[in-house]
Amino acid sequence: MAAPDHERTAETVLRTPFRLVFFPVRMVARGTEKFVGFASHYVAKPPERIEWIGLRIGPAFGVSGTSGPAAGVSIQGHGGLGARSNLVATWSTKDTRKIRFHAAVTDRRMPLGVDVNAAYDYLPNRRFYGMGNEAPYTKTIFLRRENSGGLGVHYGADPYRRVYGVLGISDVNVGPGYTGGLGNSSVPRAQDVFGPGEVPGLETNTKVIGYGAGGDLASTDSRTDPTLGVHLRGRVLRNQSIDSHDLDYFDWAGEARVYMPVFAKRRVIALRYVYKGVDQVGDSEEIPFYRMPTSANEVRFSGFRGNRFVDHQLMLAHAEYRWIAWRRVWADIFLQYGEVAPYAEAFKATEAHRSIGGGLRTRLSASTSARLEIGHSNEDTIVYLDLKGDF
Repeated sequence: MAAPDHERTAETVLRTPFRLVFFPVRMVARGTEKFVGFASHYVAKPPERIEWIGLRIGPAFGVSGTSGPAAGVSIQGHGGLGARSNLVATWSTKDTRKIRFHAAVTDRRMPLGVDVNAAYDYLPNRRFYGMGNEAPYTKTIFLRRENSGGLGVHYGADPYRRVYGVLGISDVNVGPGYTGGLGNSSVPRAQDVFGPGEVPGLETNTKVIGYGAGGDLASTDSRTDPTLGVHLRGRVLRNQSIDSHDLDYFDWAGEARVYMPVFAKRRVIALRYVYKGVDQVGDSEEIPFYRMPTSANEVRFSGFRGNRFVDHQLMLAHAEYRWIAWRRVWADIFLQYGEVAPYAEAFKATEAHRSIGGGLRTRLSASTSARLEIGHSNEDTIVYLDLKGDF
């Protein structure tokens, strides 16, 4: 017997409330799909090849609430044995400067690969609110400049089933911040609000070398849009001073993701838990605040400003319900709890920061997703666009 060309009654009953409530989201999703296609063609498209030098060169763009609009250049190169390289350099209207270089020798048919990375970050208005889970909602800024580089060797052709070892160096300098460009010059500098006794490393530059290992282990029905399965990720690095300081500490992180379909693969419950931290080794001097976990980027607290909380350890629990809103675009609603603490025993469920919200998600490539989300907390409502995540 042929399958019916209409939904079953139970299916219709289950989906109707969401169709009514989230009809506007569906309309936005249609526009988002068109925008992502536009962006892929005009912004994310590989730069044009310049034959006489054998490279691809094109413009690069970026924007963030802290840095403002940024523009620069992207240069790509390809060679034999799967060798490829990429250099991106941008400068923003608020004097933020970033350079990223990545070179790799990989082949999908071979499990062994090598990666080389280098980065330069000049951030004149990095946000800082103070130490700990109860830091006051008073923004200050500081200057953070970092030169870093690393060499990695991995085993596993599938990036979601892979182990790797890394060796790297990080040189961080801090100083009084400034807003640059057209920013608000009245934002106080962290060094004028906090003392060295309140914030470790507030006036200290450090250079460390780090080495360690990590890996990914995923068992999911899809790498791009999983609806069933588990994904585990972890790493541990040991960092030691190579300057006049006496830093010696472990930097570690663990993450677990679980995906469960709700009666059909177009509806999914996605769970994510992250636990990361830094621990001193022996008689190491105190770890600087800028080398501790902070609530930003892939571990942002959705309803709070970026870099809002910082301490030795961080936990994040995130649960969301996803459904296909339009073709490749998923809509979601989520509940999130996040907290930082000086050590594991100091975490308290009653003191975790809660966020609720929703948004849209679509896959950009095999390893990255685009997420547009609105998160609400008792402190703020934040709109965030992430083009580098993979959840």
